[in-house]
Amino acid sequence: RSALGRFVGRDSLTRVAGTLGRLEPGGDEEDTAAFVCDIRGYSTLSQNLPARESGLLAGEFAGVVIRAAWPYGGHVADFAGDGALVIFPRSQVGDDYIWKATQGALSLREKMAEWQKDWDERGWGELRFGVGLHAGRPWVGLIGVDELMKV
Repeated sequence: RSALGRFVGRDSLTRVAGTLGRLEPGGDEEDTAAFVCDIRGYSTLSQNLPARESGLLAGEFAGVVIRAAWPYGGHVADFAGDGALVIFPRSQVGDDYIWKATQGALSLREKMAEWQKDWDERGWGELRFGVGLHAGRPWVGLIGVDELMKV
């Protein structure tokens, strides 16, 4: 269970742990705030790095995002290279879910500024990133087929 939680996220594991063995696609609309973020110019940078170093860089970014989001109850719904989607469902983080998502995004800005020091040491120049904040009622649940599902 602990190992699986490292791959799907501790919050996702908690949500689906009671249904293991009988998982089916489905979900509901839910009040949720979210932020999406990515590193600007990552593709160009990673093309000039050894594959291992590019992968480690994506891992470092994941750590920065997690450390920004988790203190506010954010759940990293997905990573895609240099991009991330972090959700703050009202049912999990409380009625102040929009405030928490905003604080998570602001925390990300601070943590990216700290990470800039590492970029400076590597000679990579300015670390630029984008972040977008959203709130609404998206469909939240399991999507996929028997062979592969995502939360």
